[in-house]
Amino acid sequence: MNKLKGTIVLLGLSAGVLVGLGFNSSNAEAKSSGTTPTAIRGTFYRYAGHHKWDKLQITTHTATLSGRDYGRGFKITSTSKSSSHRLAYQYHAKKQGRKYFTLQAKLKDGAASAFPEDGMALTKRKIGNHTYKVIRGYQGGSGFDFIKGHKATKDYVHVAYNY
Repeated sequence: MNKLKGTIVLLGLSAGVLVGLGFNSSNAEAKSSGTTPTAIRGTFYRYAGHHKWDKLQITTHTATLSGRDYGRGFKITSTSKSSSHRLAYQYHAKKQGRKYFTLQAKLKDGAASAFPEDGMALTKRKIGNHTYKVIRGYQGGSGFDFIKGHKATKDYVHVAYNY
Protein backbone atom coordinates (compact mmCIF):
# COMPACT_ATOMS: atom_id res chain seq x y z
CA MET A 1 0.00 0.00 0.00
CA ASN A 2 2.82 2.43 0.86
CA LYS A 3 4.54 1.59 -2.41
CA LEU A 4 1.37 2.43 -4.36
CA LYS A 5 0.94 5.79 -2.57
CA GLY A 6 4.58 6.65 -3.20
CA THR A 7 4.24 5.83 -6.90
CA ILE A 8 1.07 7.93 -7.24
CA VAL A 9 2.68 10.89 -5.45
CA LEU A 10 5.80 10.59 -7.63
CA LEU A 11 3.73 10.47 -10.83
CA GLY A 12 1.66 13.45 -9.72
CA LEU A 13 4.73 15.54 -8.92
CA SER A 14 6.49 14.68 -12.16
CA ALA A 15 3.35 15.49 -14.19
CA GLY A 16 3.07 18.84 -12.39
CA VAL A 17 6.70 19.67 -13.11
CA LEU A 18 6.35 18.75 -16.79
CA VAL A 19 3.18 20.82 -17.19
CA GLY A 20 4.84 23.77 -15.42
CA LEU A 21 7.88 23.58 -17.67
CA GLY A 22 5.65 23.46 -20.73
CA PHE A 23 3.90 26.69 -19.75
CA ASN A 24 7.14 28.49 -18.90
CA SER A 25 8.90 27.62 -22.15
CA SER A 26 6.01 28.81 -24.33
CA ASN A 27 5.94 32.21 -22.61
CA ALA A 28 9.69 32.75 -22.59
CA GLU A 29 10.88 36.06 -24.03
CA ALA A 30 14.33 37.32 -24.84
CA LYS A 31 15.62 39.68 -22.19
CA SER A 32 16.12 43.35 -22.85
CA SER A 33 18.37 45.79 -21.05
CA GLY A 34 18.28 49.51 -20.30
CA THR A 35 22.04 49.68 -20.92
CA THR A 36 23.59 49.66 -24.38
CA PRO A 37 26.82 47.73 -25.01
CA THR A 38 29.98 49.74 -25.64
CA ALA A 39 30.27 48.41 -29.21
CA ILE A 40 27.26 50.43 -30.40
CA ARG A 41 27.87 53.62 -28.42
CA GLY A 42 28.96 56.77 -30.18
CA THR A 43 27.80 59.41 -32.66
CA PHE A 44 26.71 58.24 -36.10
CA TYR A 45 25.80 60.41 -39.11
CA ARG A 46 23.59 59.94 -42.18
CA TYR A 47 23.50 62.40 -45.08
CA ALA A 48 20.07 64.06 -45.37
CA GLY A 49 20.77 66.22 -48.45
CA HIS A 50 21.56 69.91 -48.97
CA HIS A 51 24.69 69.70 -46.76
CA LYS A 52 22.69 68.58 -43.71
CA TRP A 53 23.06 65.39 -41.68
CA ASP A 54 20.87 63.30 -39.41
CA LYS A 55 22.58 62.28 -36.20
CA LEU A 56 22.17 59.09 -34.15
CA GLN A 57 23.80 59.45 -30.75
CA ILE A 58 23.93 56.42 -28.46
CA THR A 59 25.19 56.62 -24.87
CA THR A 60 24.96 54.19 -21.96
CA HIS A 61 21.32 54.90 -21.08
CA THR A 62 20.05 57.12 -23.94
CA ALA A 63 19.70 57.14 -27.72
CA THR A 64 18.81 60.25 -29.72
CA LEU A 65 17.86 60.75 -33.36
CA SER A 66 18.05 64.34 -34.59
CA GLY A 67 18.48 66.26 -37.80
CA ARG A 68 16.60 67.31 -40.89
CA ASP A 69 14.44 64.18 -41.15
CA TYR A 70 13.56 64.07 -37.44
CA GLY A 71 12.49 67.63 -36.61
CA ARG A 72 13.44 68.59 -33.06
CA GLY A 73 14.75 65.12 -32.38
CA PHE A 74 13.54 61.91 -30.79
CA LYS A 75 15.14 60.71 -27.56
CA ILE A 76 14.71 57.43 -25.72
CA THR A 77 15.99 56.79 -22.20
CA SER A 78 16.10 53.73 -20.00
CA THR A 79 14.11 55.50 -17.25
CA SER A 80 11.26 56.93 -19.37
CA LYS A 81 7.74 56.19 -18.18
CA SER A 82 6.38 56.17 -21.73
CA SER A 83 6.96 52.94 -23.65
CA SER A 84 7.50 54.85 -26.91
CA HIS A 85 10.42 56.73 -25.30
CA ARG A 86 11.93 53.84 -23.30
CA LEU A 87 15.33 52.39 -24.19
CA ALA A 88 15.23 48.59 -24.10
CA TYR A 89 18.26 47.18 -25.93
CA GLN A 90 17.88 43.62 -27.18
CA TYR A 91 20.45 41.60 -29.14
CA HIS A 92 18.94 39.24 -31.71
CA ALA A 93 21.56 37.37 -33.71
CA LYS A 94 24.74 37.58 -35.71
CA LYS A 95 24.43 36.81 -39.43
CA GLN A 96 26.87 37.49 -42.26
CA GLY A 97 29.12 39.51 -39.94
CA ARG A 98 26.29 41.79 -38.77
CA LYS A 99 25.06 41.99 -35.18
CA TYR A 100 21.28 42.55 -35.25
CA PHE A 101 19.59 44.41 -32.39
CA THR A 102 16.73 46.72 -31.45
CA LEU A 103 16.74 49.69 -29.12
CA GLN A 104 13.04 49.55 -28.24
CA ALA A 105 12.39 45.85 -27.66
CA LYS A 106 9.31 46.40 -25.50
CA LEU A 107 7.53 48.74 -27.92
CA LYS A 108 4.26 47.27 -29.20
CA ASP A 109 3.55 49.81 -32.00
CA GLY A 110 6.60 50.56 -34.15
CA ALA A 111 4.91 53.61 -35.70
CA ALA A 112 5.08 55.39 -32.33
CA SER A 113 8.86 55.68 -32.63
CA ALA A 114 11.27 57.45 -34.99
CA PHE A 115 13.72 54.54 -34.72
CA PRO A 116 13.70 51.92 -37.52
CA GLU A 117 10.74 49.54 -37.14
CA ASP A 118 12.60 46.45 -38.35
CA GLY A 119 15.61 46.89 -36.07
CA MET A 120 19.25 47.70 -36.68
CA ALA A 121 22.55 45.98 -37.33
CA LEU A 122 26.11 46.83 -36.38
CA THR A 123 28.44 46.26 -39.32
CA LYS A 124 31.33 47.81 -41.26
CA ARG A 125 31.34 49.64 -44.57
CA LYS A 126 34.22 50.63 -46.81
CA ILE A 127 34.00 54.18 -48.14
CA GLY A 128 36.90 55.19 -50.34
CA ASN A 129 40.02 53.73 -48.73
CA HIS A 130 38.63 53.72 -45.18
CA THR A 131 36.52 51.18 -43.31
CA TYR A 132 33.93 52.70 -40.98
CA LYS A 133 31.73 51.23 -38.27
CA VAL A 134 28.11 51.55 -39.38
CA ILE A 135 24.72 51.13 -37.76
CA ARG A 136 22.32 50.02 -40.47
CA GLY A 137 18.63 50.69 -39.85
CA TYR A 138 15.97 48.54 -41.52
CA GLN A 139 12.51 49.81 -42.35
CA GLY A 140 10.03 49.14 -45.13
CA GLY A 141 12.26 46.77 -47.08
CA SER A 142 15.24 49.11 -47.25
CA GLY A 143 18.36 49.67 -45.21
CA PHE A 144 20.08 52.96 -44.48
CA ASP A 145 23.48 53.55 -42.90
CA PHE A 146 24.51 55.79 -40.03
CA ILE A 147 28.32 56.10 -40.21
CA LYS A 148 30.30 56.47 -36.98
CA GLY A 149 32.14 59.76 -36.59
CA HIS A 150 32.15 60.59 -40.32
CA LYS A 151 29.87 62.96 -42.23
CA ALA A 152 29.75 61.39 -45.68
CA THR A 153 28.22 63.48 -48.47
CA LYS A 154 26.30 60.54 -49.89
CA ASP A 155 23.26 58.81 -48.44
CA TYR A 156 23.91 55.07 -48.28
CA VAL A 157 20.48 53.49 -48.77
CA HIS A 158 19.84 50.10 -50.32
CA VAL A 159 17.15 47.49 -50.80
CA ALA A 160 17.38 45.00 -47.95
CA TYR A 161 16.50 41.54 -49.24
CA ASN A 162 17.54 39.37 -46.31
CA TYR A 163 17.70 41.25 -43.06
